[in-house]
Amino acid sequence: FGDWLDAAAALKLSQPTAPLDPVLAEKIRTAAAADATTAAHYARWLATQTGLSAAAEWIDAQPAALAEQPALRATRADLALARGEWSRLRALLAAGMWGPLPADCLDFAFATRLALAFDELGRNELVRAIVLAANGPAFCAGADLNWMKKMAGYSDSENRADAMRLADMLRTIYICPKPVVAKVQGDCYAGGMGLVAACDVVVSVDTANFCLSEVKLGLIPATISPYVIKAMGENAARRYFLTAERFSATEAQRIGFVHQVVKSDALDETVGEILRQLCNASPHAVREAKRLVREIGGAPLTAELIADTARRIADIRSSAEGREGVQSFLEKRRPNWLN
Repeated sequence: FGDWLDAAAALKLSQPTAPLDPVLAEKIRTAAAADATTAAHYARWLATQTGLSAAAEWIDAQPAALAEQPALRATRADLALARGEWSRLRALLAAGMWGPLPADCLDFAFATRLALAFDELGRNELVRAIVLAANGPAFCAGADLNWMKKMAGYSDSENRADAMRLADMLRTIYICPKPVVAKVQGDCYAGGMGLVAACDVVVSVDTANFCLSEVKLGLIPATISPYVIKAMGENAARRYFLTAERFSATEAQRIGFVHQVVKSDALDETVGEILRQLCNASPHAVREAKRLVREIGGAPLTAELIADTARRIADIRSSAEGREGVQSFLEKRRPNWLN
């Protein structure tokens, strides 16, 4: 049932799904009550069908012997994060209840979980910025090996559905209304390059290496290409897509893929300062500025574009935060979004 539930959850992100057949629903509930991994799949699916609260409440209602299993504890931590339950999340983390993702690698379940988290955090008014970070020696080593083994036996339709899950995850990060900062503490390969490219600000340690390794496996970096090409430019993409060379953080910065390169002991402080700058700005203005870059970048300079930019500045001037920002500046006081 696990793969089926993840596929159903992925479908729900892009289009409504029909109610579950009652007989199948009962079979899934029975399986979920007996196995933590199936229960975790069921909870993630439930989140897409009836909301995060219903999924969290379902986990909380399970017997302790099931709820304390790593797979279900990790899902509960994901839900706490997505719902903005900061005190609950701190308690879960303090208790060591957030299980690690597999070897800093991408797989279907990871893509589903990350897309759900970004979707919910993007809607949460309490969230001002998001940091995408990793634990372990690598930021992201590409696709999980077990996932790759499964993909080898997929049909064409299964491969397309699988690829769409990754594509949907990247798009969810890219269009997230909140600013996203990538905190790259280690090597970043293949699909991990797409994760970084979908972010708004990228800070990397100077020891990190980057690589678009797909062609060495007879593949191409297709789903990540819209974001990576935007980030590094077509000219650099021609080289690194074709050669699969590893390149340094310094080179990544030179070609525009990384904004700032720092020593490892300065990574936290640097990201923290960027977050302070983001949180000092008007939340509404930051959201609209991000949309401006996404929608205007690369657009031809036409009369329609000029009219559109004039409309945008007129709208933001008359918005509540636009008026408050100008008024607070004139009155030499802090704007109310900082109170």
